[in-house]
Amino acid sequence: AAAAPAATRTVIERMAAEPRGSGEVINTSGRVAVSGWDRPEVEVTGTLGERVERLEFTAGGGRTVIRAVLRKGMSPSGSGDAVLDIRVPAGSKLDVSTVSADLVVRGVRGEQRLGTVSGDVEADLGREAAARTISGDLRLGSSSGTTRLEVNSISGTIRVEGQVGGRVEASTVSGDASFLLGSVTEAEFETVSGDLTATLALAGDGRLQAESVSGDVRFDFVGTMPPARFELQTFSGEVEVCAAARAALTAGDSPLKLEPSSRKLEFRNAPGTARVEVETMSGDVRVCASKGAP
Repeated sequence: AAAAPAATRTVIERMAAEPRGSGEVINTSGRVAVSGWDRPEVEVTGTLGERVERLEFTAGGGRTVIRAVLRKGMSPSGSGDAVLDIRVPAGSKLDVSTVSADLVVRGVRGEQRLGTVSGDVEADLGREAAARTISGDLRLGSSSGTTRLEVNSISGTIRVEGQVGGRVEASTVSGDASFLLGSVTEAEFETVSGDLTATLALAGDGRLQAESVSGDVRFDFVGTMPPARFELQTFSGEVEVCAAARAALTAGDSPLKLEPSSRKLEFRNAPGTARVEVETMSGDVRVCASKGAP
């Protein structure tokens, strides 16, 4: 006969770690919170529920692994989860995956790969980051500067803001997505039925591309319209270049003759190699310009 599950246990463990090493965390259900600190060690505190058999905690060769192992036959959902608070060197690379556990990351500057199935992800991003979820929400920011970001969601919402620029890739199926970014050099957005809004600046030779099936797409360019070629198209929605954006156009294909709304607009603003390409099936497309930094 199988042994009876143990009651909730407290975890307090610590191991030495390299300041710029890598850390992997795996937790099926419960919660994971990871924060960076200035010590060359990893600390794990928290509780293990009755469904958790043990906590695997190993370190060596610049790599630390933390894994909550469920008892045999236990499903990923239910009570008796692992709740883990983890502290790692601030310069660490981080790889965290969960099933139904929420994830919070603060103060880790290294590359991050964050994934969950039904949990929410809230993170202060490192220099490069990738975050994905199926039915959870993504709430991401950056206080130290992120130059490459990839985000994916199926039915959850996406919200990104802060010092995020460089290359950005984002896709969602039925969730809305909003972005408050810095200057981007290359950005690709895809959505099926969710709405997409983004405030950003586009580098002089940058490229901005967005595709949507039934969601609306809106881009607000900070300061002024970028010197770029614009190709904006929808099949059953409307394409609009707002009054502020039309007033900011400085040269190109007779910008003052643009209609306020249409289903297809192609024009060039000033000399430049940047490109803005937006296409939707039944959603609307709106391009505008706003003053001030994002």
